[in-house]
Amino acid sequence: MNGKRLLTLAAVVAFAAMAVFIMRGKDEHDAYVISGENDVSEEEWRNYFKAMDLEAPGLDRYFADSIANPQTVRFFKALQGKFKDLDFESHLEAIHAYLRRMMSAERAEEMFALYKKFATYEKSLMADSKRFRRPVSGGEALSYLRDIQRYRREFFGAETADRLFGLEVRTQEYLLRKGLVLNENSYGAEKEKKLAALRRDIWGEKGSPLDEGRQPLERYNEKLQIFARDLGELSDEERAERVRSFRSEFFSEDVVRRLEKVDAEIATDVAREQAYRTREREIKSDSGLSDDEKTRILESLQREIFGDDAESFKRREAIAEGSGR
Repeated sequence: MNGKRLLTLAAVVAFAAMAVFIMRGKDEHDAYVISGENDVSEEEWRNYFKAMDLEAPGLDRYFADSIANPQTVRFFKALQGKFKDLDFESHLEAIHAYLRRMMSAERAEEMFALYKKFATYEKSLMADSKRFRRPVSGGEALSYLRDIQRYRREFFGAETADRLFGLEVRTQEYLLRKGLVLNENSYGAEKEKKLAALRRDIWGEKGSPLDEGRQPLERYNEKLQIFARDLGELSDEERAERVRSFRSEFFSEDVVRRLEKVDAEIATDVAREQAYRTREREIKSDSGLSDDEKTRILESLQREIFGDDAESFKRREAIAEGSGR
């Protein structure tokens, strides 16, 4: 995954984090901004996160079927960066010349007309910055998506606007609504049912491209989040058994065993510290001991309980005391 893709995904995830706070009404918030069958091909999805080389041959392949597709806005942004140090008229002239050099004459003129319209659209957003400011709270997130896509449809026409911005809007809305479901205090089976319906409603039967190819650890952590309430109501033994079954869905048996070994080590560390804290309170509260005696006894106790880790424990304690714990 290259840096540009990481930045793009990071921006999407940051936007999605607002979902926890979205207000739940029974008005238009329940209606999807864009839903139904997803007409984005696998190649378009892969290309969406790739760096676009403006000088690479075969640029036409991105626009073989239509000049308005999920790559178009990314292409326009790249052009803006390439010709950013020019006044507006010179900027347009440079882009027009570039398009005629890289594309067929007919396609270049179509693309240039759409670029000029896109530039006018961006200027209109800046002119009405109060209306189209980025949401600062989760409660504004879906309203912002709905409002700006409505405006885009008025400006470009519904079909062109949904082709240009549809993938971006689907992605943001899906993550926003998915975040809502994941953070519900409901049982896992109910969450999984809602998530399946959400994928179908926003992406259609092809499913969500966002959920394809994710790493096992990411999918496992999401599973824990989905079943958080279920796990919280189980006994320690039942919870360990359930977690093991979840791990087996995503990891090999060898990895599951290693994770269980880490769990055991963590449990041992927690038990050791709890035992130390109990004795520490008793020693510190013993009025029959001087401060020096308490210090010596505690140091001996640290060596007894933590063994080779006693020195690192002392350093952590010193740091915690220095930070005002």
